[in-house]
Amino acid sequence: MIKCKYEEGYETNTKYFCKGEITTCTYQIKTRAKHTWVHEGRFSMYDDTSAKVFWLVMRNLTVEDSGSYQCGVDVKVWIDMYNPVELKVKKDLYYVKTINKVGYVGGSVNISCNYPEYHNSEPKFLCKSMDTAVCTYEISVKESGRWINEGRMSLYENRTAQILTVTIRDMTEHDSGTYWCGAESDWESDHGYKAYIIQIYLRVTVFPGLAVYFSIGAGLVLVTAGVIIAIYCRIKKKDPETVRQSRETNEDYANISSFIAFQQRKNRNQSESVYENFGSKVNT
Repeated sequence: MIKCKYEEGYETNTKYFCKGEITTCTYQIKTRAKHTWVHEGRFSMYDDTSAKVFWLVMRNLTVEDSGSYQCGVDVKVWIDMYNPVELKVKKDLYYVKTINKVGYVGGSVNISCNYPEYHNSEPKFLCKSMDTAVCTYEISVKESGRWINEGRMSLYENRTAQILTVTIRDMTEHDSGTYWCGAESDWESDHGYKAYIIQIYLRVTVFPGLAVYFSIGAGLVLVTAGVIIAIYCRIKKKDPETVRQSRETNEDYANISSFIAFQQRKNRNQSESVYENFGSKVNT
């Protein structure tokens, strides 16, 4: 992303970006409205009139994109105002261009971004892509060998190994999205730029084991509840015939018990009568 400053008083003028020298400059893109992103092919442009600067984004760079460019302001009745930009695109086959990562809700993820040596002394950053052409800053680091912490994110740069390490903690599903590891050069100046080096695709999901655990737990609760309800309904809706048979069985048991008790009393009375008669005979 290239930053192009312009002077006060030209906020309403059309801005554009062209390739080549001033006399042979070929339009690549120009603004159509203020504070609105304009897109044409691989180019995107945004005119921030309050800051008197317009931003230019070039995507999918190739070596052939190297050369001279101009940030231009259309003055209409006078010679246009130009700020030259020299772009050098180098081919680095060694470095990966994209990283795919999967993380889990509540967990952490570590991401390592390699960068070319010519970005070694420049500040590094991590940002998340939004719906616009650029991405919002999340965190940046300006020195090597020191952890920088901001909220749930941490950044560490090892310039000897040319690696930027990113850590995101306590993740939520909202952390899913596209991120960039990048470097910025003279960004505080009028004509600084940012290089988006590695694109990161992060997907945050619920840990599979946890989802299965909750599913099994919920299933057991439902099964238990179903069994209890079934038993209750079976008792409450018992067949009348079964109830009648059960009652008759109980009555039969009561009758048998009464008969046994009656027989025991009868036998005891008979025994006592025999004993009395036997005693009478002995006395006589």
